[in-house]
Amino acid sequence: MQAFGIPADKIAEVVKEPIPQSLYYEIAMRQEKTAKKDEVILYNTYHLKETDQILYKDHHIMDFDATVIEVFKNVKQNNVPNIVILDRSAIYPTSGGQ
Repeated sequence: MQAFGIPADKIAEVVKEPIPQSLYYEIAMRQEKTAKKDEVILYNTYHLKETDQILYKDHHIMDFDATVIEVFKNVKQNNVPNIVILDRSAIYPTSGGQ
């Protein structure tokens, strides 16, 4: 059990109240809820060179040339091959509407 701050027995001593019976259970349950789940890797991209993000060099760029490096089948959309990996991109990945 890890604790940060004042130990429960010290608080009980100061406030002259007993430690609640469910205190450590409640702490464990809260830690479980905040625990991060393991990341699921859907596509193996380790063999690919990182995409050159040209948008960081010129954020006004509207047209650019790029080479398709790989096309993946989208496992969340019945394996439709619609995930395209480019060698360079000016598309901001979280903006949407591309």
